[in-house]
Amino acid sequence: MAKVIEIGSSSPKNFEAAVHDGIARANDTLDEVMDAWIRDQQVMVAKVKIVECRVITNLTGMLKGGNGSKKKWARAARHSGWTKIALD
Repeated sequence: MAKVIEIGSSSPKNFEAAVHDGIARANDTLDEVMDAWIRDQQVMVAKVKIVECRVITNLTGMLKGGNGSKKKWARAARHSGWTKIALD
């Protein structure tokens, strides 16, 4: 079964590292991440320096242990909307 999950992640390096961290965390729940959409970006600043890059990412993938096909899921998503779950 496919799901869209929303993950917040951060990195002191850059936005790309924050996105990679979010995708790695999504792999704990999803078998196969098919796409990612960066919904929001933010930087934390201290003493005029960027100290952390944060992103909120929506990721689409197959749930671990699920056996649904991507084609059936894509058809169902058009008719019933997205299902979102939040990860801590």
